[in-house]
Amino acid sequence: MATMTSRTPRGDDSASPKPLTRTQVAKRLGTHVTSVRRLERARKLNPTKNEHGVWLFDSREVDQIALKRSLDQASGEVASKVFKALHDGFGLREIVIAFALPPHVVRGLYADWLAMEPPRRASYRAAGEPQGDAPAGSSETPPMGDPDAR
Repeated sequence: MATMTSRTPRGDDSASPKPLTRTQVAKRLGTHVTSVRRLERARKLNPTKNEHGVWLFDSREVDQIALKRSLDQASGEVASKVFKALHDGFGLREIVIAFALPPHVVRGLYADWLAMEPPRRASYRAAGEPQGDAPAGSSETPPMGDPDAR
């Protein structure tokens, strides 16, 4: 007669995931243990001490931080591509279409891009100057006698 053993069915999340040590957290996040301690001080990670005095971290909490970091990195890559397109003279509509981004994201990145420019260039843009850097060998400010010269 076959005996039945009690097993947890696959996909059952009722059991807590195995807790992680600081070193395991650092490896999972691709960082150093010191950075894990910084996350603790910032209260982004909340370890508990076990009976042996070892600080253990909830793997779900660590996975949430890992996901946020990957999204932040992806956001940085998107910003980089949009900034490059703006630098190359592409319009906002062209960027929305080329990168399949929502218009509000592109408008926000455009505002950030303008805010990061030196004040002189931002004022030229407001006066209708073309986008992009000045040609090589020219100055940023036009000569006094010729307002259209660059």
